[in-house]
Amino acid sequence: MKKGILMLALVTMAAASQAQVQITTWWFNADAAGNPNGNDSSATTGTLTPIVGSGTAATFGGTTSTFATGRQNAAALADPTSVTSPTNNSGFNLTTFPAQGAGSGTRGAQFNVSTAGFYGIKVLWDHRTSNTASRWYRFDYTTDGINWNLGTATELTAGGDNWNDNRMVDLSSNVLVDNTANFAFRIVSVFAPGGNAYAPANATSNYATSGTWRLDSVRVVGQPVPEPATMIGLGAAAAMLAARRRRKA
Repeated sequence: MKKGILMLALVTMAAASQAQVQITTWWFNADAAGNPNGNDSSATTGTLTPIVGSGTAATFGGTTSTFATGRQNAAALADPTSVTSPTNNSGFNLTTFPAQGAGSGTRGAQFNVSTAGFYGIKVLWDHRTSNTASRWYRFDYTTDGINWNLGTATELTAGGDNWNDNRMVDLSSNVLVDNTANFAFRIVSVFAPGGNAYAPANATSNYATSGTWRLDSVRVVGQPVPEPATMIGLGAAAAMLAARRRRKA
Protein backbone atom coordinates (compact mmCIF):
# COMPACT_ATOMS: atom_id res chain seq x y z
CA MET A 1 0.00 0.00 0.00
CA LYS A 2 2.72 2.45 1.00
CA LYS A 3 4.72 1.61 -2.14
CA GLY A 4 1.73 2.39 -4.37
CA ILE A 5 1.07 5.70 -2.62
CA LEU A 6 4.73 6.67 -2.92
CA MET A 7 4.79 5.84 -6.64
CA LEU A 8 1.67 7.87 -7.32
CA ALA A 9 3.03 10.79 -5.33
CA LEU A 10 6.35 10.76 -7.17
CA VAL A 11 4.80 10.64 -10.64
CA THR A 12 2.27 13.32 -9.72
CA MET A 13 5.05 15.55 -8.41
CA ALA A 14 7.00 15.03 -11.63
CA ALA A 15 4.05 16.20 -13.71
CA ALA A 16 3.29 19.14 -11.44
CA SER A 17 6.91 20.27 -11.29
CA GLN A 18 6.93 21.43 -14.91
CA ALA A 19 7.55 25.14 -14.66
CA GLN A 20 5.16 27.68 -16.08
CA VAL A 21 6.74 29.09 -19.21
CA GLN A 22 6.15 31.93 -21.64
CA ILE A 23 4.27 30.67 -24.68
CA THR A 24 4.26 34.05 -26.43
CA THR A 25 5.52 37.45 -25.25
CA TRP A 26 5.32 40.89 -26.85
CA TRP A 27 7.73 43.63 -25.77
CA PHE A 28 6.98 45.77 -28.86
CA ASN A 29 10.62 46.92 -28.98
CA ALA A 30 12.40 47.15 -32.34
CA ASP A 31 15.15 48.96 -34.13
CA ALA A 32 14.60 51.20 -37.15
CA ALA A 33 14.63 48.14 -39.43
CA GLY A 34 11.85 46.51 -37.42
CA ASN A 35 13.97 43.79 -35.85
CA PRO A 36 12.26 42.51 -32.66
CA ASN A 37 13.92 43.75 -29.50
CA GLY A 38 16.38 45.80 -31.53
CA ASN A 39 17.81 48.83 -29.81
CA ASP A 40 17.83 52.19 -31.55
CA SER A 41 17.09 54.24 -28.40
CA SER A 42 13.71 55.28 -29.80
CA ALA A 43 10.38 54.39 -28.21
CA THR A 44 8.46 55.34 -31.36
CA THR A 45 9.93 52.52 -33.45
CA GLY A 46 8.37 49.24 -32.46
CA THR A 47 7.12 45.92 -33.75
CA LEU A 48 4.11 43.65 -33.30
CA THR A 49 6.33 40.59 -33.78
CA PRO A 50 6.64 38.64 -30.50
CA ILE A 51 10.03 38.39 -28.83
CA VAL A 52 9.11 34.93 -27.47
CA GLY A 53 7.04 32.38 -29.39
CA SER A 54 4.67 33.27 -32.20
CA GLY A 55 1.35 35.05 -32.61
CA THR A 56 -0.28 38.17 -34.00
CA ALA A 57 -1.23 41.48 -32.42
CA ALA A 58 -3.52 44.07 -34.01
CA THR A 59 -6.13 46.72 -33.37
CA PHE A 60 -9.76 46.10 -34.32
CA GLY A 61 -13.06 47.91 -34.68
CA GLY A 62 -11.51 51.20 -35.83
CA THR A 63 -8.89 51.65 -33.13
CA THR A 64 -5.56 52.92 -34.47
CA SER A 65 -2.08 52.48 -33.06
CA THR A 66 1.43 53.85 -32.86
CA PHE A 67 4.38 53.05 -30.63
CA ALA A 68 5.25 55.15 -27.59
CA THR A 69 7.23 54.84 -24.38
CA GLY A 70 6.47 51.53 -22.71
CA ARG A 71 6.82 50.12 -19.25
CA GLN A 72 10.39 49.50 -18.11
CA ASN A 73 9.27 46.17 -16.62
CA ALA A 74 9.92 47.04 -13.00
CA ALA A 75 7.27 44.44 -12.19
CA ALA A 76 9.47 41.74 -13.70
CA LEU A 77 11.32 41.51 -10.41
CA ALA A 78 8.18 40.13 -8.79
CA ASP A 79 6.95 38.16 -11.79
CA PRO A 80 8.85 34.97 -12.66
CA THR A 81 7.11 34.72 -16.04
CA SER A 82 8.64 37.99 -17.18
CA VAL A 83 12.16 39.08 -17.99
CA THR A 84 13.99 42.39 -17.94
CA SER A 85 13.42 44.62 -20.96
CA PRO A 86 16.34 46.41 -22.64
CA THR A 87 16.73 50.19 -22.64
CA ASN A 88 14.94 50.59 -25.97
CA ASN A 89 11.44 50.67 -24.52
CA SER A 90 8.34 50.79 -26.74
CA GLY A 91 4.71 50.15 -25.94
CA PHE A 92 1.66 49.39 -28.11
CA ASN A 93 -0.18 52.73 -28.08
CA LEU A 94 -3.92 52.61 -28.91
CA THR A 95 -6.24 55.49 -29.75
CA THR A 96 -9.35 56.38 -31.82
CA PHE A 97 -11.85 54.91 -29.39
CA PRO A 98 -15.66 55.12 -29.80
CA ALA A 99 -17.56 58.32 -29.14
CA GLN A 100 -18.95 58.87 -25.68
CA GLY A 101 -22.03 56.69 -25.14
CA ALA A 102 -21.39 54.47 -28.19
CA GLY A 103 -19.75 51.18 -29.09
CA SER A 104 -18.96 49.71 -25.70
CA GLY A 105 -16.74 46.66 -26.14
CA THR A 106 -16.17 47.19 -29.86
CA ARG A 107 -12.65 48.62 -29.98
CA GLY A 108 -9.27 47.70 -28.57
CA ALA A 109 -6.47 45.23 -29.24
CA GLN A 110 -6.59 41.58 -30.29
CA PHE A 111 -3.90 38.93 -29.80
CA ASN A 112 -3.93 35.50 -31.44
CA VAL A 113 -1.78 32.80 -29.81
CA SER A 114 -1.76 29.04 -30.28
CA THR A 115 -1.74 27.19 -26.96
CA ALA A 116 -1.06 23.85 -28.65
CA GLY A 117 1.09 21.74 -26.35
CA PHE A 118 0.27 23.78 -23.23
CA TYR A 119 -2.33 23.90 -20.46
CA GLY A 120 -3.01 26.04 -17.36
CA ILE A 121 -3.13 29.22 -19.44
CA LYS A 122 -2.80 32.71 -17.97
CA VAL A 123 -2.57 36.10 -19.72
CA LEU A 124 -0.63 39.02 -18.22
CA TRP A 125 0.12 42.54 -19.38
CA ASP A 126 0.98 46.07 -18.25
CA HIS A 127 -1.69 48.69 -19.04
CA ARG A 128 -1.48 52.49 -19.05
CA THR A 129 -4.31 54.98 -19.59
CA SER A 130 -4.14 58.65 -20.49
CA ASN A 131 -6.33 61.09 -18.56
CA THR A 132 -9.15 61.05 -21.11
CA ALA A 133 -9.26 57.34 -21.99
CA SER A 134 -11.69 54.88 -20.42
CA ARG A 135 -10.54 53.44 -17.13
CA TRP A 136 -12.73 50.36 -17.62
CA TYR A 137 -11.69 47.46 -19.83
CA ARG A 138 -13.00 43.99 -20.59
CA PHE A 139 -11.07 40.83 -21.43
CA ASP A 140 -12.78 38.68 -24.08
CA TYR A 141 -11.46 35.42 -25.52
CA THR A 142 -12.22 32.74 -28.08
CA THR A 143 -11.15 29.11 -28.35
CA ASP A 144 -12.39 28.54 -31.90
CA GLY A 145 -11.70 31.88 -33.58
CA ILE A 146 -15.43 32.48 -34.08
CA ASN A 147 -17.37 32.57 -30.82
CA TRP A 148 -16.25 35.07 -28.20
CA ASN A 149 -16.61 34.71 -24.44
CA LEU A 150 -17.22 38.16 -22.98
CA GLY A 151 -15.61 39.00 -19.66
CA THR A 152 -16.69 41.47 -16.99
CA ALA A 153 -15.78 45.15 -16.80
CA THR A 154 -12.59 45.71 -14.81
CA GLU A 155 -11.42 49.05 -13.47
CA LEU A 156 -7.90 50.35 -13.91
CA THR A 157 -6.34 52.58 -11.26
CA ALA A 158 -7.97 55.99 -11.50
CA GLY A 159 -5.85 59.07 -12.05
CA GLY A 160 -4.63 58.90 -15.64
CA ASP A 161 -1.11 58.49 -16.99
CA ASN A 162 -0.67 55.55 -14.62
CA TRP A 163 0.73 52.11 -15.35
CA ASN A 164 -1.23 49.16 -14.01
CA ASP A 165 1.38 46.41 -13.82
CA ASN A 166 0.75 42.71 -14.26
CA ARG A 167 -2.92 42.72 -15.06
CA MET A 168 -3.76 39.03 -15.12
CA VAL A 169 -6.57 36.83 -16.38
CA ASP A 170 -6.32 33.29 -15.05
CA LEU A 171 -7.80 30.77 -17.49
CA SER A 172 -6.02 27.78 -15.98
CA SER A 173 -9.28 26.10 -14.92
CA ASN A 174 -10.79 26.33 -18.42
CA VAL A 175 -9.76 23.20 -20.32
CA LEU A 176 -11.18 24.63 -23.57
CA VAL A 177 -8.32 27.15 -23.61
CA ASP A 178 -5.73 24.40 -23.31
CA ASN A 179 -3.90 22.91 -26.27
CA THR A 180 -5.78 24.78 -29.02
CA ALA A 181 -4.47 26.52 -32.12
CA ASN A 182 -7.41 28.95 -32.19
CA PHE A 183 -7.01 30.82 -28.90
CA ALA A 184 -7.27 34.60 -29.15
CA PHE A 185 -8.11 37.39 -26.72
CA ARG A 186 -9.17 41.01 -26.84
CA ILE A 187 -8.68 43.88 -24.41
CA VAL A 188 -11.56 46.25 -25.12
CA SER A 189 -12.79 49.61 -23.85
CA VAL A 190 -16.20 49.46 -22.12
CA PHE A 191 -18.74 51.66 -20.35
CA ALA A 192 -18.54 52.05 -16.60
CA PRO A 193 -20.78 49.38 -15.02
CA GLY A 194 -24.40 50.31 -14.57
CA GLY A 195 -24.37 53.11 -17.13
CA ASN A 196 -24.08 53.93 -20.81
CA ALA A 197 -20.98 56.11 -20.75
CA TYR A 198 -17.21 55.75 -20.57
CA ALA A 199 -15.56 56.93 -17.36
CA PRO A 200 -12.26 58.75 -17.97
CA ALA A 201 -9.18 57.59 -16.13
CA ASN A 202 -8.87 61.00 -14.53
CA ALA A 203 -12.15 61.94 -12.85
CA THR A 204 -11.52 65.65 -13.50
CA SER A 205 -11.06 65.08 -17.26
CA ASN A 206 -13.61 64.52 -19.99
CA TYR A 207 -13.62 61.28 -21.94
CA ALA A 208 -12.26 61.71 -25.49
CA THR A 209 -11.91 59.43 -28.49
CA SER A 210 -8.31 60.65 -28.76
CA GLY A 211 -7.47 59.25 -25.34
CA THR A 212 -4.83 56.53 -25.34
CA TRP A 213 -4.23 53.13 -23.87
CA ARG A 214 -0.72 51.71 -23.84
CA LEU A 215 -0.03 47.99 -23.51
CA ASP A 216 3.34 46.43 -22.80
CA SER A 217 4.87 43.11 -21.73
CA VAL A 218 1.87 41.13 -22.99
CA ARG A 219 2.46 37.50 -22.01
CA VAL A 220 0.62 34.23 -22.51
CA VAL A 221 2.00 31.63 -20.11
CA GLY A 222 1.24 28.00 -19.34
CA GLN A 223 2.68 24.59 -18.59
CA PRO A 224 3.78 22.04 -21.17
CA VAL A 225 1.38 19.15 -21.63
CA PRO A 226 3.00 16.13 -19.89
CA GLU A 227 4.82 13.65 -22.08
CA PRO A 228 2.93 10.41 -22.87
CA ALA A 229 5.33 8.44 -20.69
CA THR A 230 4.44 10.62 -17.72
CA MET A 231 0.72 10.14 -18.34
CA ILE A 232 1.18 6.37 -18.66
CA GLY A 233 3.10 6.39 -15.38
CA LEU A 234 0.32 8.32 -13.69
CA GLY A 235 -2.28 5.90 -14.96
CA ALA A 236 -0.27 2.84 -13.94
CA ALA A 237 0.39 4.21 -10.47
CA ALA A 238 -3.27 5.10 -9.98
CA ALA A 239 -4.36 1.64 -11.17
CA MET A 240 -1.86 -0.04 -8.84
CA LEU A 241 -3.07 2.00 -5.90
CA ALA A 242 -6.72 1.20 -6.68
CA ALA A 243 -5.96 -2.52 -6.98
CA ARG A 244 -4.13 -2.57 -3.64
CA ARG A 245 -7.06 -0.83 -1.99
CA ARG A 246 -9.50 -3.37 -3.41
CA ARG A 247 -7.40 -6.29 -2.17
CA LYS A 248 -7.11 -4.75 1.26
CA ALA A 249 -10.88 -4.25 1.38
